[in-house]
Amino acid sequence: MFKVGERLSINNELCTIKYIGEIKNWPGEETYGLEWDNTSRGKHSGTIDGIEYFSVRIPGSASFMRGTKLLREHQPPRTFDQALRVKYGDDLNDIGELKFGSKTVIGYGFESLTEKNKLFSKLQFVSLRKLQISDQTLTEKDLQIIEYHCSSIISLDISFNLITDISFTIKLLHRLKNLDSINISGNKLNKGWENISNITLNKVKHVTMQNCEIKSENLTNIFRSFPNLIKLDISNNPLNEFKLNNVIFPQSLEELHLSGCLLTDIPLSLCKTNIKILNISNNLIKSFNDTLLPSVFHLNISDNGLIEWDLIDMINVKFNNLTSLNIQRNPIFKANPENFQDFYQLIARFDNLTALDGSDFDLLTRKEAELFFISKVSSGEILINENLQRYKTLVKLYNCSKREKSDSISWLSDQIMELRLTFENSSHFDTRVTTLANCSIRYLKSVICSKHKLNVLETELYLISDLGSMENLHREFVQLSDYGIRNNDIIHVGTRELDFS
Repeated sequence: MFKVGERLSINNELCTIKYIGEIKNWPGEETYGLEWDNTSRGKHSGTIDGIEYFSVRIPGSASFMRGTKLLREHQPPRTFDQALRVKYGDDLNDIGELKFGSKTVIGYGFESLTEKNKLFSKLQFVSLRKLQISDQTLTEKDLQIIEYHCSSIISLDISFNLITDISFTIKLLHRLKNLDSINISGNKLNKGWENISNITLNKVKHVTMQNCEIKSENLTNIFRSFPNLIKLDISNNPLNEFKLNNVIFPQSLEELHLSGCLLTDIPLSLCKTNIKILNISNNLIKSFNDTLLPSVFHLNISDNGLIEWDLIDMINVKFNNLTSLNIQRNPIFKANPENFQDFYQLIARFDNLTALDGSDFDLLTRKEAELFFISKVSSGEILINENLQRYKTLVKLYNCSKREKSDSISWLSDQIMELRLTFENSSHFDTRVTTLANCSIRYLKSVICSKHKLNVLETELYLISDLGSMENLHREFVQLSDYGIRNNDIIHVGTRELDFS
């Protein structure tokens, strides 16, 4: 009934049959060796008691299942037409909700030529995710029915089904004349690539193919079938970066996702593109080639192997128009995700950033960061290549070049102030904090809360005057000087419930 290599859905979990036969533990029983897409379902790697029955790509993703149990628990495959009927209703008595734009109407099937059926043909957004669609042979009649009844579909999601033949998908999509966006993720597309060269889908602009076992050599076929792509997501596919260097990406492409593709560098071929948004997170990147990518304004390079600040500076050079950067969870950064020294240092090292790790920041924050950075460089606590144009720009901006060491120390002392801190339920000075004179109240609060493990949302700062009165520093985006705060002043750290009336 089943064969090795076949895709199955068992209790809504996808797997591939890797072995059929007996195993030592279950003699005389037909047993199936399965490789699970969800690796947490696995119990081993295809080896039991020292006997290897099959191998898997990801260790620990395999298990065995008795044939009787598999027959009982597997979910039968469906055609595209059957999946539509299951999701949106088979006849007029099957009531379900469909949305055409913002309008909710009654769901029904294809067969009736009623007014409701005409409304069904206006359906624009269809999701058939996890409905066991297989690539069974489509007849010309099936394709004609799909073309007639699905003429208005703009966005189609057929992710995490049982499709293995890419030519099945292309033939199906070719009949959806208004299709703009397709999600095929989670289907193991390892067949049919040689049969799609003569079909072109000019209207499709957005394609998502995560975890489809796509290889670098398949990309040429993808670009031939989708020549006007704007967004392509091929994350979590085993791409060969050396072959990727020879791929010609379409000039229309503006957004590319290559997360989790085992890359160790940025593909050289990207320098000839107009990509504006690039996601290369969750790879193995530890160094960079000489590729320049001036068109990119948003870069996600989180979860890689960056260990030196020189590499961070190189990003600013390579992506010289970058305005948004995600770079968290690289080994260069300290374990504390809210380390403000790293946050400020990153801002200062980039020319044009306005957003970092998902947080927008204003010009005041940039000024704080640059002053902080320059002071740390001047004191020798932070190192930077002084030949970099970015460093020269900062030196000129803050007029701190060509100072003798004593002048540098004098300039630095003018920029730094030390504040005394008191806390609730304490009558003595608990500690001190050193900060830049031009920093904001918000930054000061962040430093204090980080150092003393306080909740920043529940903390308020108060300036204690020489006469002992307290002023709430509630305007968090102004500089310390706007409140008249001077060196050696006293800051009380309280809570939002604090009442001094």
